[in-house]
Amino acid sequence: MGQPIFELREYVEKHGLIVCSSNYALYGDMSHRFMLALAECAPRVMPYSIDVSQAVQG
Repeated sequence: MGQPIFELREYVEKHGLIVCSSNYALYGDMSHRFMLALAECAPRVMPYSIDVSQAVQG
């Protein structure tokens, strides 16, 4: 995680991995929409990061 792809080139080729670039704008939008849906089930939601949140008691 967080390692530059050029350092993993041999590993990628050896294992036949497919590397795709990320789409942070889409991921952020999907995360926002999911948090809105989650808030309908648990009105007090504390987001920790773009893909982690927790319902808050009280």
